[in-house]
Formats: sequence, C-alpha cells, structure tokens
Amino acid sequence: MASSIYVYDNLKEYIKYNKDNLNELVKSSKIVDLYIHDKTKLWVITNTNNLKERPLLQKSLVHFRNGNVNEYKTDESKLVLHDKIKFNPKKMHIDIFPRFLRKPELRWRVDKYINNSNNIKSKMIDYEHRFYDLETNRINFILKD
Repeated sequence: MASSIYVYDNLKEYIKYNKDNLNELVKSSKIVDLYIHDKTKLWVITNTNNLKERPLLQKSLVHFRNGNVNEYKTDESKLVLHDKIKFNPKKMHIDIFPRFLRKPELRWRVDKYINNSNNIKSKMIDYEHRFYDLETNRINFILKD
C-alpha cells in the first residue's frame, strides 16, 4: 500500500475522524522523530514494539518501529526540528525545512486536507501532535492554531 499524508485543521477534527482508533497503537501511534535522508526520503520513528527488525530503506517513506534509527544514520540524515514543517493548502504540499524564495529541502504531496474553514493560508505543523497509522501507512499531521 502506498504511503500517504493527511493534514487536519486542528486536534478536534483529528479526534472526530479517528475517534474509534485513538487508543489503538497500530492505528494512532505517536511519531517520536522525523528525519530527512539524502534529501529524497522521509524516515518516521515510532516506539510501537521492541522487536528487532530491518526497515525497508529503498522506499521513500521508511518506518522505524522501535526507534533503532541510530545504526542507519549517516551524514546525509537530518533531524526535522520544531517549526520546520509547513503546509501549503493552495498547492497541497508539505514543505520540510522551508526556505524563503527557494525550494524547501523536501516537498511531499498531501493526499487529504480535512478542515471546516476556508483557510488558505500556509501554516506550520504542530510538533506535539504527529501520528502514524501503521495499518494504512499514513502520516497524520495537525496544524498549529
């Protein structure tokens, strides 16, 4: 199944659409860290289990389930910090490490934007509320207020 990114306007919208799956670790696991690797791949780190596993590094979205990213990090790996992910609703893109008047380091297409308002301004992603759905291979981001 292909990876996807969903963006929610606020936490209330996320809870409304995922109310049955909020307590399931497989459906809504908290993202610990995000890394950019080689400026083409996005690494998602969660703490869902303690089993030793080898991630599929050839994919564009790589998921590390037990936080063992340290043995795979190189000089091309860059940690995505607080306030470094911006959502543009006009173009439906997530810009990671956005730059002024230049292209961001990594740009991903957003598959679905769920909102109740007619908001067309670019906003930053809330760093505290980032979730990963293991079953559907989906990243759920929530915008800052």
